Order: sequence, then C-alpha cells, then structure tokens
Amino acid sequence: MTVKYDDPVALEHGKLNIRPLREKPDFPSWAMKLTMAVTGIVFVLFVLFHMVGNLKVYTGEEHFDEYAAFLRRMGEPVFPHETILWILRVVLIVCLVLHVYCAVVLKMRSKQSRGEGILASPPRRGR
Repeated sequence: MTVKYDDPVALEHGKLNIRPLREKPDFPSWAMKLTMAVTGIVFVLFVLFHMVGNLKVYTGEEHFDEYAAFLRRMGEPVFPHETILWILRVVLIVCLVLHVYCAVVLKMRSKQSRGEGILASPPRRGR
C-alpha cells in the first residue's frame, strides 16, 4: 500500500510502504485502454463486413464473384488493383498487434499495482 502521510510505527513494522509499487509509465493506461477500444471496434466492423460478404455465398455464385471482384477493385481509379485490400489487411494486423500488446502491458501493470509480481507463483495450499 502506498501512502502520502507515513506512520513511523507502521513503517517500522513493514506494514506501510512510502515507495510506489510501480513507476509512472511513459504511455498512460487510459491511452492503452482507448487503443484497445478502437482496435476492438475495428475488429467488430471487420467481422460484420466479413459476415455480410460470406453470406453472399447463399445468393449464388455470380453475386459472390461480383463481391470478390469488388473487393479487388475498391478505389481503382485512384489506387492500383487490390491496393485498398492490402491496406485493410495491414490495418488489421497492426490493430491485432496493438490490441494484444496493450492487453499484456495493462495486465502486467495491474499485477504490479496490486503488489503481485509478474512471475509470482500462486500461494501453496496445505503442507
């Protein structure tokens, strides 16, 4: 527990700690949580659009082929063939890396803030 007004008796017996359990991070936790929220929304949108595209299978082969061709032609007058598709793939990979990184870092910060070590083993029972 970190306190501002330390009690000399409690400090002497090791019940209070005047040092913080972890140092102030360079990248704030609220920003990581916001990053996870935004990347999560990107994933939800991807799943929805992917589902709609896959449902085209039930409308017939021609509709599904038109949809596949549309994905490759997106933005074609401005961008070359399949460029938008590759940009979307890269965005999804970057979102995945950011989402996993932020989740791991936030979990480690949470454990440090509670005073648990990252490699701390669970308490042993019985013995």
